Amino acid sequence: MAGLMGFVGKGGKQRSVALPRPALQVLAEYLGQHPSTLPGKPLIRTVDGTNRALSYWVINRVVTRWTKRHLGVKLTPHKLRHAYGKHCVDRGVDIRIIAEALGHETLESTRLYTQVSFERVRRIAELFDLPGGQIKRGKHVRTLAGA
Repeated sequence: MAGLMGFVGKGGKQRSVALPRPALQVLAEYLGQHPSTLPGKPLIRTVDGTNRALSYWVINRVVTRWTKRHLGVKLTPHKLRHAYGKHCVDRGVDIRIIAEALGHETLESTRLYTQVSFERVRRIAELFDLPGGQIKRGKHVRTLAGA
């Protein structure tokens, strides 16, 4: 296993994601328990005997319910995708790498994450707008020397 998992995304686009070592271990265990899973066939399938891949709607419902129950917030795969893109921008990952990871055909689709990140930086910079190096903190104002 090369550390990449391929799948078919929205619009029938072929996509792949990099898997960290712990995820590869879980995947290897799963494949060991399900030896009938063949390369190129759906990894997670329906149990109705047709062995079809799960639909987007089923996966969306499972993710949404799981995140609500375990994280206390209702997240969809789409929201998680955007969070990943924004996280990469905030960490300084090259926008071309992010575009490739998200399967964007053009960089224009990926620029959204840089705009969101710029807004975040602007809001943080506003905290330092007071004279004398003071930082706005709710009702309290502290100097940088005392921070």
